[in-house]
Amino acid sequence: MIAVVLDTNTLVAGLGWSGPPAVIVEAVLVDLLLVSSPQLLRELEGVLAYPKLTRVFPDPAGITSRLRAVGELVQPVSTLAVVTDEPDNQVLEAAVEARVEAVVTGDAGLLTLGRYDGIPIMSAHSSCSGGQPPTDDPKSGVLCEPFLSVRDGRTSGCGRRWWTGGGSTAKSAGPDLPVVGRGDR
Repeated sequence: MIAVVLDTNTLVAGLGWSGPPAVIVEAVLVDLLLVSSPQLLRELEGVLAYPKLTRVFPDPAGITSRLRAVGELVQPVSTLAVVTDEPDNQVLEAAVEARVEAVVTGDAGLLTLGRYDGIPIMSAHSSCSGGQPPTDDPKSGVLCEPFLSVRDGRTSGCGRRWWTGGGSTAKSAGPDLPVVGRGDR
């Protein structure tokens, strides 16, 4: 199973809206392993509680609890000072501690690094590069690929296909995803 750290900005965008971050969040809930840390989940819960986001995320603690249940929690032993933003360093700390295959973020400071300690750092868009063929190599940067599916009797572009290091089996994300505020749009 491919292990990834999703930055808070990717999780917020993916849990609340459609687009490439939503594809990665759905992939994490189906075939990829979400890796996080207590620090990252605290940051996420705080961001989800922002007044401008409470309509979309009425239960921040419930969301972080569900993510904790589906992912792997690590307690980093090293403190890094690679970038100026402390929460971004915490993303790298969790990634290094778990030796994940990728970090997915929308943060320009992390994206500028491109790679840290051998771990690729990529945007949600580049990690879901729809036009590229599937691969068994997690270092390729292609973690999932959009495809059309039928959900609730309707054809929708919201279905996704993921490939893991174990082969090219395709799975479709089900409607029981622990996300709020997002529907087929």
